[in-house]
Amino acid sequence: MRKMLSFFFTFILILTIFSSNAMAKTDYEEIKTDTPPNILFLGDSIATGYGLEGYNNGKENCTSYANILADEYAKELTGKCETSMKNSAIDGQTSSELLKGLNDGIYDLDLKNADAVIISIGGNDLLTVLWDFIANDLHINFNDSYADNQQSNFDITQIIKSVTSLGSRIDDNLSEFNSNLAQIAKCIKEKTNGTLIIQTLYNPFDQFDQEQVKEFIAGKIKTLNSYIELHKNDSDSQYIVADVYSQFYGKGNELTRINLMDIHPNQQGHDVIAQCVDKTIRTERYTYLAEKTKEAVQSSSISQKNSEKSTIICFIGIGIVVIIVFVITIIKIKNAKKEI
Repeated sequence: MRKMLSFFFTFILILTIFSSNAMAKTDYEEIKTDTPPNILFLGDSIATGYGLEGYNNGKENCTSYANILADEYAKELTGKCETSMKNSAIDGQTSSELLKGLNDGIYDLDLKNADAVIISIGGNDLLTVLWDFIANDLHINFNDSYADNQQSNFDITQIIKSVTSLGSRIDDNLSEFNSNLAQIAKCIKEKTNGTLIIQTLYNPFDQFDQEQVKEFIAGKIKTLNSYIELHKNDSDSQYIVADVYSQFYGKGNELTRINLMDIHPNQQGHDVIAQCVDKTIRTERYTYLAEKTKEAVQSSSISQKNSEKSTIICFIGIGIVVIIVFVITIIKIKNAKKEI
């Protein structure tokens, strides 16, 4: 008798709990979008917006491509979900320094929450070395305009000698970049489910008058970019390439500050990078959670209620059967006792 009563009340408790869970409502749904709600920028001074108007007051105060994209996506997603942009790029950062920061866990929290990670890296592995070469070996005066320097008489023999001596140093840097890049991508993919995008490096010297120098620099930049292409399909570190190089090709004077003796992109250059990165970002799909619309809630509610009714009716039917069996059993037991 006690076992039967225990079973009966256990069944009623289970029925109550199940019915309560069935009545619970989910008012959120996963929405697909072309733009990432949460973006993280990593890398060097190209990403910080160095040299742009307002930059000296902080990288958030200039119209860098990072800020352009953040503003554009915030507008697109207004009223749909919250958005955020974190620019953790550092002026002067090399690939070795970025890799160290990743291994040290500096970016872990930002990576965890990122829907997209955009990286500009390699400029300080290569461009700064080339810049030093042009300034020190070719003796171009940083205080003169680019046009004035082009009127200087270069010693072609000295140029060839300098280029040859520079080659091994550049190649060492490129080899290190190749190794670092693979590790950077692998480390990031271990820390985030967000889409990883890496930019190729543009050539600010592609309109340089000295052909020997121009060809030498172009070859080294192409090598660096070939490494970026090389690792994009690695099984443990897949990423998408934003081909900034091709968008700047033949426009070094137009899209950078080279006429002011600065290798960084000017405002027009940042506009071009923004378009390039945006196009790359939109090749993927992103998600965010949003409250269901009134129509969706109503439709879901009707469907859920119908399901709940069917479930509850089923359980009530089972419950009635159990109760009848329970009552009949009790009566039989009592009759059996009377006969005894």
